[in-house]
Amino acid sequence: MTRSASSGSFLFPLLPLPNFVLFPGTFLPLNIFESRLRALVTEATLDEGLLVQALLRPGWETDYHRYPAVHNVACLARIVTVERIADGRLNILLEGIDRVEILDEVRDRLFRRAVVRLLPRRSRPAPIQRRRLFALLEAIFTVAGKNLPPDLFERLETISNDDLLADTLAHILHISPEEKQELLEMDSAGSRLNSVCNNILQIIRRSTSGRGTDTKEFPE
Repeated sequence: MTRSASSGSFLFPLLPLPNFVLFPGTFLPLNIFESRLRALVTEATLDEGLLVQALLRPGWETDYHRYPAVHNVACLARIVTVERIADGRLNILLEGIDRVEILDEVRDRLFRRAVVRLLPRRSRPAPIQRRRLFALLEAIFTVAGKNLPPDLFERLETISNDDLLADTLAHILHISPEEKQELLEMDSAGSRLNSVCNNILQIIRRSTSGRGTDTKEFPE
């Protein structure tokens, strides 16, 4: 990691995006075409492939080509693969590593860099939230008229870390980027699991209330 002058903080390239929130333990494929972001990827790959992915705050459209504001809680990520395309674009795959807090920005390059600190994990086991989650997942497949994948719960049970379970489900849930950002900012896995459960419950209620539900809301 690139350590900054302040003890306990680190300096990484900053990748601000308008519609994506990356969670630790999840993956995000991206097509990079802007010259400043291509330069960002090039520099990141020279230093362990690490960067910080942050969600742009609402109103970013008016200042996109300068320095639109980002949310302070973001995700430290590693570039897993880079595919260089003939026209200069890049296809990259990011892997979320950990949550970070952005303390400051450095704007001395074509792209932005962020001074961050790692956010501690203060999770405790959340067995009640797990049981509620599994019951709601079973219900949502029933409401959608889909067959429950036979090994779904077995696969979820293999994720013994509640932080990773919460982040994985938050990543695949069809909710707005701002709602995902709220999940990313929650300190405890129990709180995130509760919020994921509440989002699933809202989908079920929309479906059963006769308002109609887009099947894209349901997990595959």
